Amino acid sequence: MLWEHVFFCPFHTFKSILLKMYCKKQLMPKSLEQSSKQLKQFLYSQYFSDGFRITLGILLPSIICYHFNYIEVGITLSLGALGTSIPDNPGPPEHRRNAMLITIGLSFLMAISTGLLTYYPWVLALFIGVSCFLLSMLNIFGARAAAVGVSVLVVMVLGIDTQLTWQQTFLYATFLLGGGIWYFLLSIISQGLLPYRAAEQTLGECILEVAAFMRIKAEFYNEDSVIDENYKKTLNQQVIINQQQQNVRDILFRTRKLLNDTSLNGRKLVLTFVDLVDLYEQINATHYKYESIRLTFADKGILELFHKVIIKLAEELEHIGEGIHNHQKIRVKHDFLLDLTLIKSKIDTTEREGVNVLVLKRILINLRNIAYRVNRMHDYQHKANELSILRSKDLTRFVDRQLIDWNLFRANLSLTSNHCRHAARVAIVCLLAYVFTLTVSEGPHSYWILLTIIVILKPGYSLTKQRNIERIIGTVIGGIIGLGVLTFFPTDAARFGFLVLFMLLTFSFIRIKYVVSVLFMTPYILIVFSFTTSYNDSTVAWERIIDTFIGAGAAILGSYFVFPSWESYQLKTAVVDTLKSNVNYLKKMVERSSQNQESQSAYRLSRKASYVSSANLTTAFQRMLSEPKSKQTQADLLYRLVVLNNQLNSYLATLSYQLEANENLSDDQLKQLRSIWFVLKETYEKITCKELLFKLSRNTSLTENDLVQNDFLREIHQTSVNIRKTALELIQLNTHSLKIHTNT
Repeated sequence: MLWEHVFFCPFHTFKSILLKMYCKKQLMPKSLEQSSKQLKQFLYSQYFSDGFRITLGILLPSIICYHFNYIEVGITLSLGALGTSIPDNPGPPEHRRNAMLITIGLSFLMAISTGLLTYYPWVLALFIGVSCFLLSMLNIFGARAAAVGVSVLVVMVLGIDTQLTWQQTFLYATFLLGGGIWYFLLSIISQGLLPYRAAEQTLGECILEVAAFMRIKAEFYNEDSVIDENYKKTLNQQVIINQQQQNVRDILFRTRKLLNDTSLNGRKLVLTFVDLVDLYEQINATHYKYESIRLTFADKGILELFHKVIIKLAEELEHIGEGIHNHQKIRVKHDFLLDLTLIKSKIDTTEREGVNVLVLKRILINLRNIAYRVNRMHDYQHKANELSILRSKDLTRFVDRQLIDWNLFRANLSLTSNHCRHAARVAIVCLLAYVFTLTVSEGPHSYWILLTIIVILKPGYSLTKQRNIERIIGTVIGGIIGLGVLTFFPTDAARFGFLVLFMLLTFSFIRIKYVVSVLFMTPYILIVFSFTTSYNDSTVAWERIIDTFIGAGAAILGSYFVFPSWESYQLKTAVVDTLKSNVNYLKKMVERSSQNQESQSAYRLSRKASYVSSANLTTAFQRMLSEPKSKQTQADLLYRLVVLNNQLNSYLATLSYQLEANENLSDDQLKQLRSIWFVLKETYEKITCKELLFKLSRNTSLTENDLVQNDFLREIHQTSVNIRKTALELIQLNTHSLKIHTNT
């Protein structure tokens, strides 16, 4: 049959051609080899596999029904599958299953309710406002719950323009239900057939991001690079890694099969991730006064060696990440012993010249530790017999719990809550947009305006602005591409081939590159209309573009004027969370004992909390920069605080490994650590007017920890003092600005 040849053959042909190209990579130019490598990585990624599953789930019902001349039934089944796919994001199988089932049930009820109310437009308008508010409030329970809300709202919007009898409405809702159940079964079966694949893909991506972070760190030893630019790249990459690590935790530590698995597959994934987090902390510990290092050792040839070995470490980590991600065997690519020995020789030579090389020795020790952990991650791919280092119950503690607590829902029913403000904003903007479509807009697909608002309007202005721009650019360019395809490829077979391709690319890029996803979404929608309606192609394209502009304009205006939520409003919360987590991180670090498993787990939990809060602070700063200048409060001070906090985290990571290597601490060393801890604790208490009740305690030793130098502790103390000064000034000025803003 035609659809079989068009649908299945391109995938087998494309994959075989790609693999042949990849196998002959030694004959390729380096740039082409890199492109082939990236393309292969994309084809093996969770994004492409998810895109393929969603495309198959949406397209197959329509193809089958089209064959039997039940076109409208097929489209309805496909809409049901599309709605159910929205909350089917990577994560624990139980969460995905529950989210899809809830979506199917709510979509069925929403389809019936909307269909029955289409005869009463003004009642439907009230229903739209209430539904938008309640379903947008699901943001309280996390991203997956928010996706459920969006999915049900999409079902509502798609049903507001068509008046059906109650029998037709029930039949429509039933077919929608059937499409949802079909996709649910497809997703569950695919997860069961490949139980480890999602974990491998997510872990592999996380390893590759850590390798990219290591490459950024290497540039600090490249004298041609700008240090300030490297700092900015470091902060941005830390945010990405934090999100990636959380994704891995959600899959690894919330999936009982992986935690309880006694086979090599499950054990090596868990062990690799545990070591990856420790490795990331070790890389974070490589923070030094790079300006001073460059000035002192510029002509010694050591910086080039540091840069070279760090790049090699990054390449080895990339090799491990690609192997896990692509489900391939991993072999050692580099031997670091020779490089590290050469660096040691250079340092010794420089020391004999009378130059103080203490900082170089610290860097070398750090690189040795990193190389050791990279090699250990290699070993895990072949043997994983040490899972006892952390028990399953310890691992599950590292996952953030997002329970469906209706007391939390009620507690947020106030305009002081950002969730409530966002829900009210969505409700008001959608209500006004629907009234506009009733009274002004005459297009047959005016529901596109509401659809655009629901997809674009986000809790924060900066994300709404970003989505707005991406949606407009993607729709305009995609509309041009779609018209080109419909004009130059009039045959059904050719159009169907493009439809499959555009759908696959739409759903493959929707979570990683929204503008690209929209760019392919628009032509695939135009092709669908060419199959199912008699509308002129250019008319449909122009209507979609115009409705997108109207919806985008409504979304950005609503985000600015209707219960706006600016980053300056949440600044104090981000700063307080960072200070509190740093205080606890230092406390658990000092109290940690290698003989006590509970203290080790407590330390790792505090480290995770510190990194998460630091990433949130950086993200808040990035979002603030996207807001209007008039709404930005003390951006320079906030950036300074972000940099100082990153510096403190690097120092604490270094201190952590020094304490791990030698747990002895003298009275004087502990006194200095308590002084650092007190500065951070006092800063938190001054800002919040709340007392932190826990105390720093540790048994001291008669011998000192030779690795913990007094000058290093003084550096940490000075950084803590600078954080206190900056944080207090920032909060004071921000509070003053907010009072002025409120009064005016």
